[in-house]
Amino acid sequence: MQQRPSMEILYRSEYDRPPEVSFILLDWGCRESFHILDYFARQTVARQRYEVMWIEYWDRRAEQIDRAFDEARRAGGPAPVDTWVVMHMPPEVYYHKHLMYNVGIALARGKIVTIMDSDAFFRPTFVESIIEAFRRDPFQVLHHDEVRNMDRRFYPFNYPAFDEVTGEGCINWTGTTTTGLADTSDPLHTRNYGACMSARRRDLIAIGGADEHIDYLGHICGPYELTWRLVNFNRREVWHEGEFIYHVWHPGQAGDENFGGPHDGRHMSTRALAVRSSGRVLPAVENRAIAMLRKRLTGCDEPETLMAALISPERIQGWVVDKTRLDTAVADSWGQTIRLHQIRPERDGQERAGRARVRRRQPLPGLDWVVFRRRPERSEPVLRAATKLRLVPLLALLVLRQWLGLRTDPGVKTPRGGPVRRLRRLALRQRYWMRRCWHRLCVAYLNGADEVAFYGTDGYIRVARVLCRDVPLRLCGVVPDRPTKRERIAGCRVLAEHQVRYVRGYILLTNLRRVKRAYRRLEEMNVPKERVMPLR
Repeated sequence: MQQRPSMEILYRSEYDRPPEVSFILLDWGCRESFHILDYFARQTVARQRYEVMWIEYWDRRAEQIDRAFDEARRAGGPAPVDTWVVMHMPPEVYYHKHLMYNVGIALARGKIVTIMDSDAFFRPTFVESIIEAFRRDPFQVLHHDEVRNMDRRFYPFNYPAFDEVTGEGCINWTGTTTTGLADTSDPLHTRNYGACMSARRRDLIAIGGADEHIDYLGHICGPYELTWRLVNFNRREVWHEGEFIYHVWHPGQAGDENFGGPHDGRHMSTRALAVRSSGRVLPAVENRAIAMLRKRLTGCDEPETLMAALISPERIQGWVVDKTRLDTAVADSWGQTIRLHQIRPERDGQERAGRARVRRRQPLPGLDWVVFRRRPERSEPVLRAATKLRLVPLLALLVLRQWLGLRTDPGVKTPRGGPVRRLRRLALRQRYWMRRCWHRLCVAYLNGADEVAFYGTDGYIRVARVLCRDVPLRLCGVVPDRPTKRERIAGCRVLAEHQVRYVRGYILLTNLRRVKRAYRRLEEMNVPKERVMPLR
């Protein structure tokens, strides 16, 4: 490592009394518009009641902030930023947002800490909504969902009206609220957990601050890791239903060409997701300065002492990433090695006009990830004898249906031979497709999916529902192959068209015919082709 980081506070305002809210805004040399400072200057509450903190990871001193300071001095108004920190991290050390969170938490002077996108904007009542929410219930962790517009007419940022942002090009607005707040099937992925989170500073310190584990290096994760540990700390997760923040398109908005740690295929950190089931409260890797505050050690009230303890030179040696590699990079910290994956930008024309998706999703691994002919290992799903017995009446039903179809449908090729031979061949054929269905469910499980949906009619849906007893996959519903008013098919919930794209795993095609038609229909529902799994 070429140089040792030496954090510097370029500006820090003085207060007669501590502010109520501290806003932590991050930059790692990537921000080209600083319009958020203008929106902070137009709030309905007095400027002394909240603190704006700008934290730069490397050594960039933004000229736009310097100009904002000059304009404020000439106008005799308050400073645009109350705490301006430049961390002076070595250029070869990749950015770690959680370290910047801890810098902000340690230096914050407000009772409430808000971590939010530094390229968002909001209405004049935004700060007031946070103060009022914590006045009513201080024991909560508050989220504001983000309204996103993908129309490029707002770039460079031109201070659009809020009605324009919720109009043409908006991808997650229902007319009265966001699709994430209205969603009941998969709010974990449709709500923007990383946009804006607020919690009491004393609670954030009590849980050890943000986790600086190597898995959180780069683009993946955000303040929701703190949210779920606060929930384990007995705090209530609340989403504000009347106030939102807003975001418009700009280059690299989805972390394009950045590296990110392990995630579930839709940019939710797998380590953070594990917190929900493990009940963890303290971080896996705690910052030394936050630990001093949590344990109330000597010197924890002095900013100089905290600044000296915030950055660990030994730990950041493992955050060096070879940026010359195009696809993947490897980072190592204290013996823990992870493979970082590059967030690739979408190609122009990849999404059809008028079919904007709620959130970009990385496809699950391809079906060839699993070698089809290998025997299952002990750690893989095994079909039990009891499940095989449940399949016997279904096999008889499928054979009978096909037999009747052969007698009436002239387009189906009839097996040769007498009735007994035909029934035997039909039974063998149906057994083959049952085994194929079992194999597809195993492939979905081995590829990391945690749920599966079916597309088609009730024939093989009944078979797949029985087979799911022996595979750790959640059956989330059925997509009918034609419009229907039925609420359930073969005992499974019928998914509406707007719910299909929120399926986290694969969609298994149970139809043996009209496969191309199924692909076209699912494409119209914004389902990536990589998530569709045919039986054939």
